[in-house]
Amino acid sequence: MVKRVAVLGLGKIGSRIVYELTKEGVEVIGFDSRIEAVEEAKRNLEIDAYVVDATKYRALEAAVLGIPKVVSALPGSVGFSALKNLVELGADVVDLSFYKEDPDAVAYRARRLGAFIVPDAGVAPGLSNFLVGLANQKIGPLVGARIFVGGIPPKKGDPLSLAITWNAEDFMSEYVRPARMIKKGELVEVNPLSLSGTINVPGVGELEFFPTDGLRSLLKSFGELEELAEYTLRWPGHLDMMRLLKKIGILDDIFIAVGGCIIRPSDVIGRLIEERYSTSEDLVVLIVEAWSKTDRQVYKVVVRPRNRWTAMARATGGFASAVMLSMVEGILKGEGVLYPERLVENKDVRDFILNYLKEKEIYIEDLGNKELEVHISEKPSS
Repeated sequence: MVKRVAVLGLGKIGSRIVYELTKEGVEVIGFDSRIEAVEEAKRNLEIDAYVVDATKYRALEAAVLGIPKVVSALPGSVGFSALKNLVELGADVVDLSFYKEDPDAVAYRARRLGAFIVPDAGVAPGLSNFLVGLANQKIGPLVGARIFVGGIPPKKGDPLSLAITWNAEDFMSEYVRPARMIKKGELVEVNPLSLSGTINVPGVGELEFFPTDGLRSLLKSFGELEELAEYTLRWPGHLDMMRLLKKIGILDDIFIAVGGCIIRPSDVIGRLIEERYSTSEDLVVLIVEAWSKTDRQVYKVVVRPRNRWTAMARATGGFASAVMLSMVEGILKGEGVLYPERLVENKDVRDFILNYLKEKEIYIEDLGNKELEVHISEKPSS
């Protein structure tokens, strides 16, 4: 029986997923709205690829006809529209798109139509959720968890010290989208640049962090915790620069008139950052720290680039591919929406994902109950 999967979005992450799935003997058909991405995929990945606007139901229906499983690696701005269309088609979907909408909005319809959705299947959210679930299995019930994650240059460079390996629009959203977290048992929203801290990551060094809105489904699955937060990691000095940009309005999510043109400052800075800081030399760092009333569990993941693949593509593509392959092999089945933290509940699925990541040399290091050097500044910054 031929194993066929469609991949929507043929950027850096989507291309890595195509590469991994084809290496596992899956027939992959690629789709993107950009002709240049389609041509590059056909040339470099040697797959059939076509131009399609996944937000258009009829176009998507014709494109994925006869392909029961789909990976969506689209930008957040179009990802939810595409997901709704895929649900109507009854597809099984592994979704990486970081959209602002709640995937539970399609859960009822997915169950009715027999569609099976695993959303937020990237690094964070995604692998981070999976590791929180794993910690809960090991030492739970948990009372608190913190996620520290970032894609950064291997070494500190200029004050921004960025390594852009994914969509600039999604990157900029980290600095403007209010971050939800649980503090002292209460759900709160904070400005991403209103607090910060430092953490000493074993083998990497001291990094600074700020809160970002990546918890998503964890706020439901672990909403009873006393503390739950996600923080994005950067090299020291980065946040001072971003706060300066915020102060002068460059991060504002509003439209202004400049020279007869209507622009959004955050779009401009996002494009400039993408052009000047796009790189294949990056480092992905993920720390999951969780604790119960009697124990503590820390996981560390550090991924580096290899050959032509960035660390972010390897890490994100590795987890998403593992989830999709567990579907293709018939290990992971279901209807409706299943979040990454719940993948650990099925031992066969959990072990399949862990073994696949290990084979791809994406190592999850178990640091046991190690105490991390973490300092958080609660004082709001301008």
